[in-house]
Amino acid sequence: MPNLGLYVWAVVAVAAAALILLSVAITASARRRRTEQLQILFGPEYERALRLYDDKERAEDALGSRRKRLEELGVHELNPAERDRYLLEWMNIRAAAPNDPVSTLNRADKLLAEIMRAEGSRTVDPLEHRLDIALIHPMIAEEYRAASDVIDRLNMRLASPEECRRAVIRFSNIFDSLLGESDLGERLRKAS
Repeated sequence: MPNLGLYVWAVVAVAAAALILLSVAITASARRRRTEQLQILFGPEYERALRLYDDKERAEDALGSRRKRLEELGVHELNPAERDRYLLEWMNIRAAAPNDPVSTLNRADKLLAEIMRAEGSRTVDPLEHRLDIALIHPMIAEEYRAASDVIDRLNMRLASPEECRRAVIRFSNIFDSLLGESDLGERLRKAS
């Protein structure tokens, strides 16, 4: 009989160890899936968050909060008519660039804000606007940060004509990305 008790304890210990290993494997798989989804959804902003927080878990928690905000906004792609209208408006703005880069930058920034509102962003605060661009369009976030910095410098009368010219080029890249073939819908589907 003592061997039966020892056998039962051995079976219980092996079963407990198996459950622990299974639990660890499930947790690791869930973390890996979360990481993959955040990388798909946020692209280069994922790496930026890792550098900013210097801790993967904190960075992913912050990106998880952004993801919730994205879901709450009800973000959606522009329809073809909206895309065409904004493209025409951008072409008109860009045509003025050589003669008036200051006005071009301000008008481009306003057009971008209008596009973001059409996609579901409700913010009017410039700092939140930058966050929403990083959230909704992470591939253009760096371009926008650089162009926006020039606009800030321009408002303080510190930007050079060359900086303004480069910022207009950045806006061209931004609008090419936004008004071309969008990957927003696909990213949102993959990350859900």
